[in-house]
Amino acid sequence: MAIVRLATEGDIPRILELYGQLTITTSTTERQRIPSPEDYRETFTRISQLPGHELLVAEEKSKVIGTMVSWSYPICLITPCPGR
Repeated sequence: MAIVRLATEGDIPRILELYGQLTITTSTTERQRIPSPEDYRETFTRISQLPGHELLVAEEKSKVIGTMVSWSYPICLITPCPGR
Protein backbone atom coordinates (compact mmCIF):
# COMPACT_ATOMS: atom_id res chain seq x y z
CA MET A 1 0.00 0.00 0.00
CA ALA A 2 1.29 3.46 -0.90
CA ILE A 3 1.71 6.23 1.63
CA VAL A 4 1.69 9.98 0.96
CA ARG A 5 4.28 12.11 2.72
CA LEU A 6 6.04 15.44 2.42
CA ALA A 7 8.85 15.36 -0.12
CA THR A 8 12.44 15.91 0.96
CA GLU A 9 15.43 17.19 -1.00
CA GLY A 10 16.56 13.57 -1.15
CA ASP A 11 13.50 12.81 -3.31
CA ILE A 12 14.49 15.29 -6.03
CA PRO A 13 16.37 12.77 -8.27
CA ARG A 14 13.35 10.42 -8.32
CA ILE A 15 10.90 13.31 -8.82
CA LEU A 16 12.93 14.40 -11.84
CA GLU A 17 12.95 10.82 -13.14
CA LEU A 18 9.15 10.76 -12.91
CA TYR A 19 8.93 14.24 -14.43
CA GLY A 20 10.92 13.02 -17.41
CA GLN A 21 8.22 10.44 -18.13
CA LEU A 22 5.67 13.20 -18.69
CA THR A 23 5.08 16.01 -21.13
CA ILE A 24 3.19 18.70 -19.29
CA THR A 25 1.13 21.04 -21.45
CA THR A 26 -1.24 23.75 -20.31
CA SER A 27 -2.84 26.71 -22.04
CA THR A 28 -0.15 29.07 -20.69
CA THR A 29 3.06 27.08 -20.82
CA GLU A 30 4.59 24.01 -22.38
CA ARG A 31 7.62 22.36 -20.78
CA GLN A 32 9.46 19.90 -22.94
CA ARG A 33 12.69 19.61 -20.98
CA ILE A 34 13.51 18.05 -17.65
CA PRO A 35 14.62 20.73 -15.17
CA SER A 36 18.15 20.43 -13.88
CA PRO A 37 18.53 19.28 -10.27
CA GLU A 38 19.59 22.84 -9.38
CA ASP A 39 16.50 24.36 -11.05
CA TYR A 40 14.22 21.88 -9.33
CA ARG A 41 15.92 22.43 -5.97
CA GLU A 42 14.99 26.13 -6.37
CA THR A 43 11.39 25.13 -7.12
CA PHE A 44 11.40 22.78 -4.13
CA THR A 45 12.63 25.61 -1.89
CA ARG A 46 10.00 28.04 -3.23
CA ILE A 47 7.20 25.55 -2.54
CA SER A 48 8.56 24.72 0.92
CA GLN A 49 8.68 28.39 1.94
CA LEU A 50 5.07 29.20 1.02
CA PRO A 51 2.60 28.76 3.88
CA GLY A 52 -0.06 26.19 3.01
CA HIS A 53 1.89 24.81 0.06
CA GLU A 54 3.36 21.33 0.03
CA LEU A 55 5.26 19.09 -2.31
CA LEU A 56 4.04 15.56 -1.66
CA VAL A 57 5.24 12.17 -2.82
CA ALA A 58 3.54 8.79 -2.89
CA GLU A 59 5.83 6.01 -1.73
CA GLU A 60 5.40 2.26 -1.99
CA LYS A 61 7.92 -0.31 -0.77
CA SER A 62 10.40 2.52 -0.06
CA LYS A 63 10.21 3.83 -3.66
CA VAL A 64 8.66 7.13 -4.73
CA ILE A 65 5.98 6.29 -7.29
CA GLY A 66 4.30 9.68 -7.71
CA THR A 67 4.41 13.34 -6.78
CA MET A 68 2.12 16.35 -6.58
CA VAL A 69 2.08 19.94 -5.37
CA SER A 70 -0.74 20.98 -3.09
CA TRP A 71 -1.64 24.68 -2.85
CA SER A 72 -4.62 26.82 -2.07
CA TYR A 73 -4.29 29.44 -4.83
CA PRO A 74 -2.47 29.86 -8.17
CA ILE A 75 1.22 30.67 -7.92
CA CYS A 76 3.97 30.90 -10.47
CA LEU A 77 6.84 28.43 -10.02
CA ILE A 78 8.61 29.15 -13.29
CA THR A 79 10.65 32.17 -14.32
CA PRO A 80 9.60 34.30 -16.06
CA CYS A 81 5.95 33.96 -15.08
CA PRO A 82 3.68 33.99 -18.17
CA GLY A 83 1.60 37.15 -18.37
CA ARG A 84 3.60 39.02 -15.73
